[in-house]
Amino acid sequence: MRLSITNAAILSSMLALQADAFSTPRIIMHTTIRNRISSTNNEHMDSSQRRSWQLHVASKPPTKPSLSFPSTGTSTSSSTSTTASSASTISEEGPKLNESDEYQRGLATIAFITLLFSSNSPVLHMAFVNAASPPPVLLLNAATSSIALMGLITFGPSLNSLVPLPKVFEEKEEQSQIQTQLQSQTQSKNIDNIFNFDINFTNLKAGTELGLWKTLGTTANLYGLSLTSANHAAFLIQLTTLIVPAVQGAMGVPIPNRIWYAIGLALLGITMFTQDAISSANGVGDLMGNSVLMGDALCAVAAGFYATYDLRLFDYGKKVPPLPLIRTKIAVQAMLSFGLLAFLGEGGLPGAGEYLQELFSSMTISASSASASASDIINSDGFMVGAAALWSGLAVNAVAPFLQVSGQQAVGASRAQVVYASQPLWASLLSWIMLKETLGQDGMIGGSLFLVAIAIAATAESPDPNCEVKDNCEI
Repeated sequence: MRLSITNAAILSSMLALQADAFSTPRIIMHTTIRNRISSTNNEHMDSSQRRSWQLHVASKPPTKPSLSFPSTGTSTSSSTSTTASSASTISEEGPKLNESDEYQRGLATIAFITLLFSSNSPVLHMAFVNAASPPPVLLLNAATSSIALMGLITFGPSLNSLVPLPKVFEEKEEQSQIQTQLQSQTQSKNIDNIFNFDINFTNLKAGTELGLWKTLGTTANLYGLSLTSANHAAFLIQLTTLIVPAVQGAMGVPIPNRIWYAIGLALLGITMFTQDAISSANGVGDLMGNSVLMGDALCAVAAGFYATYDLRLFDYGKKVPPLPLIRTKIAVQAMLSFGLLAFLGEGGLPGAGEYLQELFSSMTISASSASASASDIINSDGFMVGAAALWSGLAVNAVAPFLQVSGQQAVGASRAQVVYASQPLWASLLSWIMLKETLGQDGMIGGSLFLVAIAIAATAESPDPNCEVKDNCEI
């Protein structure tokens, strides 16, 4: 009796082991087939479907069979589960695009850029008006572009480390990390090389186009500033406030009604702000009136170029990081500016060299004179023209465009125009400080409208956080 019980126990154990031996390959085979099917489906998914699939797989608890698998099978299963779980963590815990704090930070950046842009007209106008020998327009254009390029080459890396990348590039970094975890190391390197080549090609294309639009706009603006008043130039340049949202609206980009209201108030503020200057220009002579009219026309043309630049910058800002994008743009801008100076400037490059030599000589004579004071040196042609070129090159053409990339990505091109529209207000305040120009009652009303428009834009809903590069929406 005791022997039969023992034999029965042994027989039962053998049957259990046999069942386990058959079930183990089936479990391993089932896992392998499921992984192959998942890999095949993953190849035919787009980016959004693949991310949803990763989250779905990672959210499922791993099946733990009752049997002990061999060491190789256990490591494979655990590594697959760990990879999916880490991919899910990156996807879920990564920063979201255009959150509320990002939108507010973008508005603050655009406001600071507006102050830098506003200083350009008074500084350059002072060089044209107060200098005994005004600088040639094309020479000043080439000088500011060259200074901007040297400034970005020298201080660009430091500036890039202080300013956060736009959220769209943080999202790309997350996607790159997910691909690195889901693919082999060799495949990841190949993908990275292709991605970098695409970025470099896009950077060259974007920098060339942006440099062309910026060169055309800056050249027309400088010629206009040399012929018309600073207030006229500020008013006409801010036609970009209407051009940019009008073009985006025609392209089907959804713009909130609150932003349209803010744009309307900003345009009304521009009109009120420059009303005194327009009425005062009606009393000038015919010759000066024709000159002012030509300057106004050039500033209006510059506004069209600047609006095109803002729209294209908003598009390329999603594809290329700020530092290489702006550095390439300024390099192209400098080359085009020197080309215009060489072929269209008065006297070409030799004439520009003679003018620079005269400026340096006048400043040296003023500084070496025994009776010369600090004010005499500051009021010399060499100091005024040199200071204007340095400020316009470093602050307006280097720092401001660099910050503009991330600022417009967070705010949106049309929303940024609402803040840009306040440039005549700040330009008038700087003109009052630097050129002793006063602000009338209409200007005060226009400035108040600017503040209301900016407040409306600041309280508008944030742009679409899920906007992709090819989507027809504001990011």
